[in-house]
Amino acid sequence: MPQFTVRYWPTKSGDVASYSAAHSSDPQRPVVLLLHGALRHSGVLTHWADLLAEHADVMLMDLPGHGRSTTAGAASISGMAATLHEAICAGLAGRRVLIMGESLGGTIALSLGGMAELGPIRAVFAADPPVTTGKLWTVANAFRRHMGNSAEETFVDRLGRETFGITPNGVEELIYYPLIGGLRVPTVIATGDIPLLPPRQLSGVTCLFDPVDQFVARTLYPGKTEIELIANCGHLLLVDAPSACLDIVRRMLAEHLNAPALS
Repeated sequence: MPQFTVRYWPTKSGDVASYSAAHSSDPQRPVVLLLHGALRHSGVLTHWADLLAEHADVMLMDLPGHGRSTTAGAASISGMAATLHEAICAGLAGRRVLIMGESLGGTIALSLGGMAELGPIRAVFAADPPVTTGKLWTVANAFRRHMGNSAEETFVDRLGRETFGITPNGVEELIYYPLIGGLRVPTVIATGDIPLLPPRQLSGVTCLFDPVDQFVARTLYPGKTEIELIANCGHLLLVDAPSACLDIVRRMLAEHLNAPALS
């Protein structure tokens, strides 16, 4: 088990908790920054420190309102991305960073990849990011178990509503396709092959970036992202398909982060 150094980065919207597993003291090494999914925390991705030890320094960040990060800011994709961007620019200034996000962390990674001022961000790997919400029956079911359980509104209540459109009476359609169109760095979106629809009883978790999303990305935003399909895998690609994801990340590091830093 790797040893992590914990640090809190102050932002306008509260503190962001980061966990660094440095394998060298060379500031020229690329950094892979991992972002977990909704209702989770960085602890589910710690195995990536060992997987990437030969290739990059590894940092994990708890999303706003998750783990040890505070909940003061907006619970929207844009709000969380702005908070993390502030922390990344402060904590990793002068480095070359690949953002690697799973699920909600992947959608936030897409937002980070389109920032007007990229800072140290050089590439994005989004593992099965949700990009439209109306069809996400698995997400709605998971959130409804946690929403409305307190007399006071919680961060999870706001996250369910602001990011996934979940209301007491249904799910509002929120569309994040423009994040793909706005990308300014090399990007790979990966997904598995367990279909999202129709709603049904399953032991695992369906994929969220479905064939419709893939068609829209390829048709409306050609050249903005590569799409990788991973066989025999569902939604949690970074946990359930580490070897296939590692191959993608190693290729991205070689192609996009070993070049001179952007001006």
